[in-house]
Amino acid sequence: MATHVVDLATYALFVFLFEGQGNPFSFYFVFALVAATMPPGAWAEVAALAVLAVILLAIARIPPASALARLAWPLGAVLIASIALLVMVPGDPLLRLGFISISRAGAERLGAVMCRAAVALVPAVLLVSTTAFPDLLHALRTLRLPRPVAAALGLGYRLLYLTLDESDRLQRAARSRN
Repeated sequence: MATHVVDLATYALFVFLFEGQGNPFSFYFVFALVAATMPPGAWAEVAALAVLAVILLAIARIPPASALARLAWPLGAVLIASIALLVMVPGDPLLRLGFISISRAGAERLGAVMCRAAVALVPAVLLVSTTAFPDLLHALRTLRLPRPVAAALGLGYRLLYLTLDESDRLQRAARSRN
């Protein structure tokens, strides 16, 4: 089954890159869906998708430090949400900390979840890094995101830049006084 999933991702990539059909949103969605739904033991397939993700980051000319910085927060949230796997998955104990036992199977499951999440989040980093925000909002509206949500996202985006600009002006004014 995992090989079929990788074939689907490869087909989506070739249709997008070489035939010029489809749009980047559908490709990124398929890639993320394929990566996120890999079975726990499919390490070779996840590695193949990770190599493909790194190639796509290189093609998009996104610096590795920038990509890792953008992946840090979502991966941190995934880690916090799934850290309980270490103690909840039964198996041979890997480490005992008092009455808490960390199982080897739990550590493997946590590793699989984190690897799949990292590979599945790369398309989001690619999309956000290579698409202008107004285009993203337009695509979300096309996907029938409710108008108030789209308006709130647009206002938040504008407010972020206004706040950063005002902060920069205040810092410049403080430096000029000292």
